[in-house]
Amino acid sequence: HSVAHPEARDRLLNYLTERLKKLGGNPQTYVYPNITSRKFTFDAKNLLAEFPPLKASSDTTYLLMMAHHDSRYPWKLMGDTVTALGAVDDGYGLGIILESIHQALKYRKEWNQGIKVLFTDAEEVDLQGMKAAYKYNKEIFNDVELILNIESRGPFGPVLLFETSPGNEQLIKLYANHARYPFAYSIMNMVYQKMPNGTDMNIVRNSIPGLNFSPVADINHYHTDLDNIHNISETTIQHYGEQVVPIIKEYLTNTIYADKEYLKAEDDIIYFSIPLLGMYHFTKNQYWLLNIGLCLLLIHLLMKDKNFCWKKSKSKSGI
Repeated sequence: HSVAHPEARDRLLNYLTERLKKLGGNPQTYVYPNITSRKFTFDAKNLLAEFPPLKASSDTTYLLMMAHHDSRYPWKLMGDTVTALGAVDDGYGLGIILESIHQALKYRKEWNQGIKVLFTDAEEVDLQGMKAAYKYNKEIFNDVELILNIESRGPFGPVLLFETSPGNEQLIKLYANHARYPFAYSIMNMVYQKMPNGTDMNIVRNSIPGLNFSPVADINHYHTDLDNIHNISETTIQHYGEQVVPIIKEYLTNTIYADKEYLKAEDDIIYFSIPLLGMYHFTKNQYWLLNIGLCLLLIHLLMKDKNFCWKKSKSKSGI
């Protein structure tokens, strides 16, 4: 269902529309005609659905969950033309979002904020669907306080929080306090900003707080015909849920997020996770103090060991 396969793309879009209707989302399709990118000309079709709280008002803030519904277009790999079927990239994202909403609707009476879903088109051809949405329908984002973008760069392994928006202090506290089995490292966020590739979150990362998730294991399946239903990992899918579902519940039910500015901060913080031990995060000043303390401890241990060796040496020499 790439931009080179419009009929397959439309079938998928119709399927997603019906799924969102059954959830009660009243989906709308936004069509952006005659876009040309990567030698393809196509109509980009985004799908938007809203799930407001039962007591919504004009001031209600929203969590926006995003994934792209197109797959990689045909390309040459080692002399063969391959086409990704999109079960992982970004079938994972579509499925995770649909099931997350299904779970969240069970406690809708507790919601203070709402959910929006944006399934974008043409992400694989320079983010054209998301670019069009932000250019021509910016009202979609006006009441959005938090974005969760669900991506995939490989079918297996743990799901990594690989990117945050700038000023991530409150975002990381939200993630660290509520995600189960967190897997995140601030150095990955820094490295990703230097890389030439990007996701739909690129378009809004400087204006709306957001978290970007993806597994990264087994790049050999990425953008190839191995990206199919036979190569999905239920364990990886579960790890998405363990992280995303608790964050969604916290956001929807806690009244502190009625303030649209709450998740915005001036500073980035240092963070990392340790398997079985959890998530650790520090302000830059706290991190420097931690490093200074560790250095002093190391020096103390080295000096203590040196004194021990010196006494032992004197004893042996009879001094």
